[in-house]
Amino acid sequence: MNFSSFPTHELLAYDIELSYYEGNIKKCQRLQDLGLLTGDNAVIYTNRHDDEVVLLPTFFLQGQTDNNKPLNILHGSCRKLRGKGEDCLAIADRLIAASVKNLNKRPSVLFLTSDQIYADDAAGPLIQHLTEFGTHLLGWEEEIVGLDKKTN
Repeated sequence: MNFSSFPTHELLAYDIELSYYEGNIKKCQRLQDLGLLTGDNAVIYTNRHDDEVVLLPTFFLQGQTDNNKPLNILHGSCRKLRGKGEDCLAIADRLIAASVKNLNKRPSVLFLTSDQIYADDAAGPLIQHLTEFGTHLLGWEEEIVGLDKKTN
């Protein structure tokens, strides 16, 4: 594969399509259908002072020939949702929001390193939502032998 054909140091936008079955009917939803492009749950950044609005999530690829361009690295580790203090990844969100189109200031890469993901230590209310979401994505409910179903 020739990676030199990928555009570098250029803002790239993308959309996501989720396909699933409800019975025998195949359904598809995109970010807009899921309410993720506007409002409180938006996954895009808007700048009211900018005439050109970004309509989809974006990223960029730092090119090898961009020796004079800064490499802005973000690093995060051990994101424990029930941990003490504020979630520091919110700072990454603010950094991107402040420099959506300025690729010299926008973070070039995010490294999430850790020795564990805390999947076994999620808060009870979160587990319920994740389980429901997993069932919706899979189209069936996983049965774990040895665990009784909880009823609400």
